[in-house]
Amino acid sequence: MDKKMNWMNLRISLRKTFLALVIGIITTVSMATEVDSFTQRYSGMRDSLSELDRICEEFILRALEKANSEAPGDEEELYDIAYKMFAGGWFWGNFETYIKETDRLDKRTIDRKDSIYSDLSFRQSFPMFLASLGAIYDIGGVIVGSDKFGHYFEEGYKYYVETFVEGKGVESALAIGEGEENGFFGMATTGIYSYGDLYANFQGMRFWKDFAPNPFNSQSLVGPYVIMGGDGKWKLNANHKFSWKDYIDPGWDEGINCNKYFDASYLEKINKHLELFEARDNRNYHCPVVPEKCLEIDKIKDYPQLINRLVSQDCIRRG
Repeated sequence: MDKKMNWMNLRISLRKTFLALVIGIITTVSMATEVDSFTQRYSGMRDSLSELDRICEEFILRALEKANSEAPGDEEELYDIAYKMFAGGWFWGNFETYIKETDRLDKRTIDRKDSIYSDLSFRQSFPMFLASLGAIYDIGGVIVGSDKFGHYFEEGYKYYVETFVEGKGVESALAIGEGEENGFFGMATTGIYSYGDLYANFQGMRFWKDFAPNPFNSQSLVGPYVIMGGDGKWKLNANHKFSWKDYIDPGWDEGINCNKYFDASYLEKINKHLELFEARDNRNYHCPVVPEKCLEIDKIKDYPQLINRLVSQDCIRRG
């Protein structure tokens, strides 16, 4: 009887371990989505800034409707509902999923086998063999990957809580993102350390600080986007309308704010494609594609001490 019980317990333990491993792999793959910001960057995409502004406002309005119905006047619940509206989802955040699936935005998608990552081995970047690459968009003249919106809303919220709500400061928040980029959401899986991801995280922190009235945004120049109406319900602030132009600059573009790669072999395989593109098109594809754009990375001007942690050295040197 004891042997039978031990065997049953072992089987249960193995099943739980296997399930945890599967969940861990799925989570890693979903959080480690990458984009190709080079192959199709000159394909003539339509600027999606205005439409993306409208989509974001629609998400905010849905969050306000839900908050006013379930917890009117409760700031903490408002933030929780808004976070789930933007970042909730099984694997990818709701906002990121929506913009990848909608026809309202001009975008470019590409298969791994046709991308700059096509020569990488499974060992070098296994998540790219298990999940599709993200899409890219032209947002106010900046090439932005769909993955950056997940970083903006989800990781940005972590930064906001760490920096302001828990009062641990922005340095502590940045350490979270850097750990992810060095670990299972970056170097350890995809082989990529993305300064663009870190930059989007930081801008997401700014968004959540600006989102609604709170003790941390009394001096904000762009928010709050949500205020309390005379009827005790949340509403949009007519004096501060949300726009992505207040957060997006070339720091989001992996073709400008250059990635670091796992090793020289990885970089060599990427550069081989870029050299072929340059020979074909007679224009620059190596990062930073347009060095002058590095000078337009200005959405961190209030935090000059953070530039070396949010902007690649390639961009800093050549900008």
